[in-house]
Amino acid sequence: MLARTSKGGEPKSVWTKYSARNSIRAANPLQVAEFENKMLGDAKMADTGTLRRLWIDIQEWGARQLDRVPSPAIAPHLRTGLLGERATLFELSRCGYTVVARRWTSTRYRGDIDLIAWHGDFLCFIEVKTRTAHDITPAEAAVDADKRRIVCKLARAYLRSFPESQRARIPARFDVVSVYLLGGEPEFQFFPGAFQWD
Repeated sequence: MLARTSKGGEPKSVWTKYSARNSIRAANPLQVAEFENKMLGDAKMADTGTLRRLWIDIQEWGARQLDRVPSPAIAPHLRTGLLGERATLFELSRCGYTVVARRWTSTRYRGDIDLIAWHGDFLCFIEVKTRTAHDITPAEAAVDADKRRIVCKLARAYLRSFPESQRARIPARFDVVSVYLLGGEPEFQFFPGAFQWD
């Protein structure tokens, strides 16, 4: 922790650097050691992913702030779907997914894939269904045979963007996420491997 030097050439501890910036002087070496241990603890915290989660939370907060900016009118059901997709994107990031595409479309086929993400070695094609209330029929039931067929076609089109030698080695998975926006924090229900290739 003694990385920088003062003008006299002597090592300057993190505490001295910190206290100089905040006009606080270290009273004794025990305080310096305590502060440096806290800084090491913060570094360990970063190793556990806490900073990553904090960064995701900040990004989500920023995206919510953009909702305040006036935008063209959009149908309420479409707005609900977009909010659910965005909430899912951040939740998946917190769960270790690496999202690589959102609302991916192909010029050859109708429809879109809500989210495409890597989860470990799996390339996941994720369909998000958002509701504002718990109905008799759950949100995931909206992914019927027709929707599964469309998602599979689009997934094949997406995989064609990879070199042919790699395509066969990429394990793909189709996930469904149900999101319920009930006024407070969104509720998520994950269904990894919800369906297979048709």
